Amino acid sequence: MQNYQFDQFIFDPADGRLGRVDEAGDVHLRPQAGSLLLHLLEHPQTVLDRETLCHAVWGPDAVVDFESGLAALLREIRQALEKLGGDARLIETVPRRGYRLRAEVGRASENAPPNNKTPDNKSPGHAVWIVATLVILAAALVWWRSEPPPVPAARPYQLAILPLERFGDPDYPPAQAGILLADGVLAALWRGELEHLELIGRAGMRPYAGREDVVSAIAADLDVDLLIEGSIRADSGQWQVDLRLLAVPSGRVIWSQTVDGNDPALPVSDIAGTLVDRLRQDWPRLRESLDSG
Repeated sequence: MQNYQFDQFIFDPADGRLGRVDEAGDVHLRPQAGSLLLHLLEHPQTVLDRETLCHAVWGPDAVVDFESGLAALLREIRQALEKLGGDARLIETVPRRGYRLRAEVGRASENAPPNNKTPDNKSPGHAVWIVATLVILAAALVWWRSEPPPVPAARPYQLAILPLERFGDPDYPPAQAGILLADGVLAALWRGELEHLELIGRAGMRPYAGREDVVSAIAADLDVDLLIEGSIRADSGQWQVDLRLLAVPSGRVIWSQTVDGNDPALPVSDIAGTLVDRLRQDWPRLRESLDSG
């Protein structure tokens, strides 16, 4: 069985052990997290879409919540890297594309035969090999010192949207208005293509519907940074939509937006556009706040 070496780590797919090259510590990943890491290691420096990774972990016929399941596995691997003193950004999130392992990967057999040569058995070419290695290392050092340090990749942030709660008139707007409006906002944000913002679809939020601890739950399971929630109130043909942008996991309200009217049909696209315009206007400042922690 071959082990995989990348950055300062060694991964053994046989038992899911992720350890440091210097043997300073190790972590055992769950089987699904190990399968995900193995697939990333087999395709280093390559952007792999979510569907490809889900099939690699669960197979094509499994019926699971891929969005939340994949997010949880990625979080487990990143936390393991950080626990061992590494950088979680080795696994890069490429917005609207997928994920990429940002490291060179080598393979080494755990049961490789030992070298039977003793110092007395060194061949004449051994010294030549050492000199050549030193020359290469010196050249690499000169090149490294002349190159500017790499710029860290910008961190992507994740935003989720909850279906809006309805209050007041049970017949207006329609019963599905809260879901339709959440989907409308999601679609408008997708078209807006805000830099370094990832969106989690309604399917990924389904397990959290009706939970009182929804903010802490999605923070723990989905690694979400921002959450949009709100409500629709209707009375005598008039409606009011209240939308709030929350910081996760604190639940702090970053801003609140209210839109009202008396249209016969709830103008989903107009309301979604208003919210997206507000978020686009605030996004540079909001990103700076998130980057600073």
